[in-house]
Amino acid sequence: MRIENVTCALASNAQRRPNHPAVIQRDEVLDHLALELRVQKYAGALREHGVRQGEIVAVSMHDTIDLIAIIFAIMRLGAILLPMDCRWTAAERNAVVAAFQATALVTDTPLEAAPGARTIEVDARWKADAETAPAVTGWSTTAESPLLLSLSSGTTGIPKGPLVTHGLYMARLYYETLSAATTQDDINMCALPMYFGAGRNITLQNVMIGATVVLFPPPYDVEDLVKEIHDRHVTSVFLVPTILRRLLKLPNVEPPLFPGLRALFSGAAPLYEEEARQIRKLLTPKLYVSYGTTEAGVVGYLMPEHDDSKLGSVGLPAFLCDLQIVDDRHRPVPRGEVGRVSFRTPAVPDGFYNNPEATAESFHDGHFLPGDLGRFDEDGFLYLVGRSKDVIIRGGVNIYPADIEANLSLHQAVVDVAVVGWPIGEMGEEVAAIVVTREPVNETALMEHCRSQLAKYKLPRRIFFMNKLPRNEGGKVSKKRLAQLLPTTVDGELKIEQQADVS
Repeated sequence: MRIENVTCALASNAQRRPNHPAVIQRDEVLDHLALELRVQKYAGALREHGVRQGEIVAVSMHDTIDLIAIIFAIMRLGAILLPMDCRWTAAERNAVVAAFQATALVTDTPLEAAPGARTIEVDARWKADAETAPAVTGWSTTAESPLLLSLSSGTTGIPKGPLVTHGLYMARLYYETLSAATTQDDINMCALPMYFGAGRNITLQNVMIGATVVLFPPPYDVEDLVKEIHDRHVTSVFLVPTILRRLLKLPNVEPPLFPGLRALFSGAAPLYEEEARQIRKLLTPKLYVSYGTTEAGVVGYLMPEHDDSKLGSVGLPAFLCDLQIVDDRHRPVPRGEVGRVSFRTPAVPDGFYNNPEATAESFHDGHFLPGDLGRFDEDGFLYLVGRSKDVIIRGGVNIYPADIEANLSLHQAVVDVAVVGWPIGEMGEEVAAIVVTREPVNETALMEHCRSQLAKYKLPRRIFFMNKLPRNEGGKVSKKRLAQLLPTTVDGELKIEQQADVS
């Protein structure tokens, strides 16, 4: 069977497992038949509001079952999904609408109209009208039809994104679910924002293969997260390291905290070696450390069966992933040497939408280069050492922030850390560390901790304290913003109004 529209999976599930739960959120449970019927009606209602095949449709909605139905309805019509974060300001929405020339904006709350785009508000009246809309049961797309603008979680400016086709997305479904051993018997929890690529893609993939998704969007207390995982008999969940660190600090944990999980996925930010070891011991031995990109898919996994000696790595290549470490001329470097991460998967697109400069920088001969630096060990396990733009050059020596961040994260008082280059003094750049702590600790104590573990040239010139690290909408620390907050003198303080209490 040739896949010409991704929503054929929903139609299939409605026939083969109609009464199996597809999506659960609080007291609402939608089985696969009911979800397919809602998508049919929502697609009909969107068509009556003028949505047509090939049109770019921005979506700014909260993380609900209706968001999932709207996404699939847009895809069934052959329109192109442009995901937006419902937390964006009007100025941010307008800039993205203009940059990608969206002609419609779908929202579940009253919003200021975006210039050039008509607004479709999915409110109670709209949903009532959808009940009488003609059901859309078929499609006229092909595998080559555009489906989704898979936007990166950029820290500033307009995010980049390739235009993903129906065929590419189905290829991604195939290789990613196989790599993660996902099956239709899973009960997956979405505990991430669905604007975040991992939250959206994992949710859609689980629904498409006929599994069950439990929506549990942030913000939440980790105690409530634990209860929901247990009460819903969740078998798989993706959590970012920030949430995992909070779970590790829960009092009176009887390990394993999650005995029913088949898979606990971690990604989107570094998970350090000792943290991974503690997760295996205290939370679950079924830890999958994932590495991938919103634009081009999963690259690799550190699997539960991999030895503890490989903790700190992001594992081996995912199924059908051609993974390389290359130099600036795209030539593979020997194992053990640091270079640029370059990979090709069944889901790698041709380039960024309407952005030839960024395409030339990040795509080469069918491979995608996300800007990460890494190395292979002697067994082919991938270790990430940082972003190419984040490398600190101190007196001509390359310093990789990940080494210092991993060391500081081992201190019992530190709950979050970022290391950035500080353009100050005769060495060109100095190392600046910014930490968030859970208990009083001073800079001297943290510096002594670093001296016991790090070479002298890697030692931070200063360690600063914040209540919370700035992050982008994808949950990644904005190091550019942190660099802007650094003082202009060695004795200065961060340019913020409030700082964490320290002793």
